[in-house]
Amino acid sequence: MEILIFIFPLLSFLIFQFSDNIKNVKLLYILHTALMSSSFVLSIYLFLKLLDFENDLPLYYYPILKLEKLLIDWSLRLDLFVSGLLIIITLVATIFIIYSINFYKDNKVDLKIIKYSSLSIFGSLTLVSSNNLIQLFLGWQIILVSCYFLTNLFQKKEDLKGNDNVFLYNRVSDLGIFLCLFF
Repeated sequence: MEILIFIFPLLSFLIFQFSDNIKNVKLLYILHTALMSSSFVLSIYLFLKLLDFENDLPLYYYPILKLEKLLIDWSLRLDLFVSGLLIIITLVATIFIIYSINFYKDNKVDLKIIKYSSLSIFGSLTLVSSNNLIQLFLGWQIILVSCYFLTNLFQKKEDLKGNDNVFLYNRVSDLGIFLCLFF
């Protein structure tokens, strides 16, 4: 059930990704608000589940992918601190979604804002709950890509040529830092 905290923002991103021809935008906003609100409620449930006073440090690993032969062990680290951060991230996301409903009506660009903010929320949740360095790096890159898309949403095509090179150089430098930490 804890994995649904992460699946709901990703599902919201995918719904908005493939909803270019849908005419009922209000239904999309209702669905998006329901997904983000349920993610917030599930993060509160996880926090209360971990707030067990019988154990000193409750810690759960939610396995995603485990391959013994390839030494791959991807799991979500869910402890009391991480669950508190999940509550904060999903609360801010829910407040943003509820606040933005009044301003976004039938504009396609606004659908892109919601789409990229959902991707950013998913990246933040992945970054916070990462169990190893590769997951941390992937969460960080998801956040940066979504922020890049959000900032370049309203700029003209002429201004984007210089930003693409800076974005690429920044990703290469992040990869260099990641490899230095790994080795």
